[in-house]
Amino acid sequence: MTRKINRSLFLFVALSLFKVALLVRIAPTQAQEQEHIAISSPALADWKTYTVAGEEFSVSLPGLPAMTTQTIRNLKLEKERQQRVIGAYADGVVYAIYTFENPNRRQSLDDLIADVYRDSANKTSRNLTLGGFGGKEYEFQDGDRRGLLQFYITDRHIYLFKAVGSSLGNPDIGIPKFISSIKLGKSPKGIGVTDGPGEQPNSDPSKTTDNSEARALPGKEVTRKTTVITKPEPAYTEAARQNVVTGTVVLRCVFSSSGAVTGIRATSGLPYGLTERAILAARQIKFIPAIKDGHFVSMYIQLEYNFNLY
Repeated sequence: MTRKINRSLFLFVALSLFKVALLVRIAPTQAQEQEHIAISSPALADWKTYTVAGEEFSVSLPGLPAMTTQTIRNLKLEKERQQRVIGAYADGVVYAIYTFENPNRRQSLDDLIADVYRDSANKTSRNLTLGGFGGKEYEFQDGDRRGLLQFYITDRHIYLFKAVGSSLGNPDIGIPKFISSIKLGKSPKGIGVTDGPGEQPNSDPSKTTDNSEARALPGKEVTRKTTVITKPEPAYTEAARQNVVTGTVVLRCVFSSSGAVTGIRATSGLPYGLTERAILAARQIKFIPAIKDGHFVSMYIQLEYNFNLY
């Protein structure tokens, strides 16, 4: 594995980006029991329901999501456990699901929330119940970005469902649709998701200003920079592990206005497939595009992936 993965926090780099000053209400329900409300919108009509083999959830998303599965050693639990990050993007909103294997409920919901959402101690939460399982909800707003997080603990997992969107997109409809579609249980039904980059977002001419990488801007020229929401880490290849290869892969790429990572080019690589692993991980990043003059724009980004053996 890579990048100090024994901290078990690699899935949550984006959570620390939000220093929230104001809580807002996004969910349309005031009841403690999470309601499932049908939301009708032409822009959202083609959403499908997805699930993952071995998991206890299903959820609706705007397209086949990216997914990364890794086995991580949790120092507090002194155990290895499987973790996943699943992400999709559409119309200015990122939808993410983080899954944590938790057999016999070795870790409590409150302990995991404290680990992965450091701001939770200073934020108001709402207790939830869904499918007989308990959970908590947090909401936030940071300028034009608004979001909602729901944590649940089931028989074998802890889940975080997270949606973050820009006011230039469609968060008022997309976020409630995503949250209201969540179902928990032993036999979830939906289209199966496997590890991979999923479907890449398509450009929406009504909300984007560029059609090619040539129009990407440096960070200093945008009004608001790209906000990364999910950033899965690459894993070692067996050949690299056997040859004790360590170091950093540096990638230059474009975080496009359409929500896709494009134009990926390695400026510093590593052998035995590690550069390719870094490129695959970069394609799975989900983000809210940069903004300039009231429009989503493409922005140049440099990514660094550190490969270390422990």
